[in-house]
Amino acid sequence: MIFNVSIGQTNCKYTLSGTVLDEHNSEPLGFALIVIEGTVNVTTSDSLGRYTLKNVCAGTNIVHCDHMGCERIIDTINVQSNQNHNFHPEHHVNELGDLVFTIQRKEIETQQEKTLSKEAIDQSTTQQLGDALKSMQGVQNQSSGTNVSKPSIHGMHSNRVLILNNEIRQEGQQWGTDHGVELDFTTTNSVHVISGANSLAYGSDAIGGVVILKPAPLRRRHGIEGKVFIGGESNGRKGVTGAEINGNFKAIPQLSYKLQGSLKKSGNVHTPDYFIDNTGLEEKNYSWAVGYKASNYGIQFDYSDFNAEYGVFSGAHIGNLTDLNNAFTAEQPNTANEFSYDIQRPYQSVSHEMIKAKSFFYINDSNKLELIYGRQFNQRSEYDSHSTEDEPDFNFNLTSHTVDAKYTHHGKWQHQYGIQGGYQANTWSGRYFIPNYEKYAIGAYAIETIKKGKHLVDFGLRYDFNYLNVYYYENGSLLKPAHEFQNINGNIGYSYKLTDSLSFHSNLGTAWRPPAVNELYSNGLHHGSAALEYGDQNLNLEQVINWNASLEKHWKKWDLKTQLYANYFSNYIYLAPTGETQLTIRGAFPVFEFKQVEATLNGIDLEVKYALHSKVDIEFGSSFIRANNLTNNNFLWGMPADEYNSSIQYKPNFGKMFQKTVFELNFQYVSRQDRFQADEDYVDPPKGYGLLNFKAYTKLNFKTPLTLFFNVNNVLDVSYRSYLNRFRYFTDEMGRNFTFGIKYNFEINEHHHHHK
Repeated sequence: MIFNVSIGQTNCKYTLSGTVLDEHNSEPLGFALIVIEGTVNVTTSDSLGRYTLKNVCAGTNIVHCDHMGCERIIDTINVQSNQNHNFHPEHHVNELGDLVFTIQRKEIETQQEKTLSKEAIDQSTTQQLGDALKSMQGVQNQSSGTNVSKPSIHGMHSNRVLILNNEIRQEGQQWGTDHGVELDFTTTNSVHVISGANSLAYGSDAIGGVVILKPAPLRRRHGIEGKVFIGGESNGRKGVTGAEINGNFKAIPQLSYKLQGSLKKSGNVHTPDYFIDNTGLEEKNYSWAVGYKASNYGIQFDYSDFNAEYGVFSGAHIGNLTDLNNAFTAEQPNTANEFSYDIQRPYQSVSHEMIKAKSFFYINDSNKLELIYGRQFNQRSEYDSHSTEDEPDFNFNLTSHTVDAKYTHHGKWQHQYGIQGGYQANTWSGRYFIPNYEKYAIGAYAIETIKKGKHLVDFGLRYDFNYLNVYYYENGSLLKPAHEFQNINGNIGYSYKLTDSLSFHSNLGTAWRPPAVNELYSNGLHHGSAALEYGDQNLNLEQVINWNASLEKHWKKWDLKTQLYANYFSNYIYLAPTGETQLTIRGAFPVFEFKQVEATLNGIDLEVKYALHSKVDIEFGSSFIRANNLTNNNFLWGMPADEYNSSIQYKPNFGKMFQKTVFELNFQYVSRQDRFQADEDYVDPPKGYGLLNFKAYTKLNFKTPLTLFFNVNNVLDVSYRSYLNRFRYFTDEMGRNFTFGIKYNFEINEHHHHHK
């Protein structure tokens, strides 16, 4: 950009003034730089975000607003008199040209929140969501085989963890342990995990927590930026590639767009001793977005399409009861032991389409309205191992509509009021497992936040109503049972920041969720999890009282973070093994039933970091969960075992060419889950295991950065089984795995030359 003094202008007598406010929470942003393009007319905002530009010329002025950690805003302003104009930067991204992600300021600061670093997101591009998040303390990976994983927060997963993908509540057929999260992780730019029942703005059923995934925001300045990614894994010979283009129009600077696509393919993975048969996968995904953003309002449309095929481990589908019982105790499965990219029966074919429309409007400096509509279509086809026809054995089509209206006021008190509605319809064909159903949901919430000095208090209430209409035939007659659930839940949070190095947060709240359709009506073989599952139509809603507290302390060389949590469930719903096996025409399978009990689920997460040297950090972390079935006076089945993590990071300085380089050696030890009821399960919990992992990450400081990473998971090629994998009955986990990735960021700026 070339600055020139305007000459010969006689009508440069006007004043442009206004306020710079954070787009997300309307907090004033001080020290923002405001400049009229092509001139030396420049000013900065004060501590209250206010600015004044004098001697502004009449006519069209292109005005830039820059604030550290925010995307630049370029607004075209037609000046004919003294004028007021506000800027609303999005506190999101690159700081001083560095691609290090800076977290958007939290709207409710008492929430117990964990974030995934930008480096960790880069290094997880080849993985599933559950694998990516398990590096966070207190977050584990719940899986069914190698292709299906989902996050487990403090022992809670699936219907108790709400996933907010691009501001839309992710609605898939997530009711099965074999149903993964159907989203493209390569689009993710930031990840936040909120734990505990203090998430009133998201839903009453976020009992375990909320996983918030955000893509990169649309570009707000002229030109085009983008990225190209290629990566792979040795185990399964996996390849992943993707590209994204993010642009803004010079002629219409308020208009921006984004295009993205990715491909993923993998074959059979192997343990240290054998290949795990039929564990290949294929993914084909794409998305686009277009948005128009003026100074005080905006609208954006997003579309994404996720398509995947997953092989289901064939060694879990067994023909008779004798072979099934032998498989439970065998050292290794009796299946083909070779590599192949072929995906054969049994397998799953899944597609997930999402359409989003969002608009926002600033009523004034302190008040903002938002409206978000989402439409999702999820198709799931499952193919059994004993069929030969091309048609799936069963097929589900789920259509979901969600509407979210939110009003936010920022001032001495911050108010947040919202109404959410949803409609969902599911139809099936093929073999019966769950019935057709329609679900209606409406919720309303109010959250108040007040900050006084070092103290912050927030409190809120939420009301939800759910109606489930079910359709199925029994003995030739159509039955249409209906289930109606409603409840109020609340939360109060407190945060105290004694100094910059010591802070305390605490929350006490309630949450509830209605039983899901599979918990009520499952009836038969769930082939993806290789089990017979049976629901209970008499289940009541699940209620919890949740308390959590965290303490953060920073010394000169030490960092300490600890979080305690306690949950009391009056009606905890879980899928319990019966200890029985059953022979069907599809083969022999273990039998599970949904049960409801009184339970407690308590635990602690601990993280300690020590700066051994200016370039060397040592970290230690641990997670402990204690869960009890109070109804039967024993342990709650299926809970994560005690986990310990230790790592050493080396951050060398290789000179100006290398923007950031990190080498890390990590050791994770997961103990045996000894808190189980004898003879409750088909196989006792597996023995404890320790895994050594290596990570290397660097960013080359070219005109546009080039990011490289190389990881080795399970360096020592240890044989082990995870208690949180439903297929632990039949096979070991993946062995040593080399992972690499290269990401190239590019930018094409449009230069503007102004002449006298």
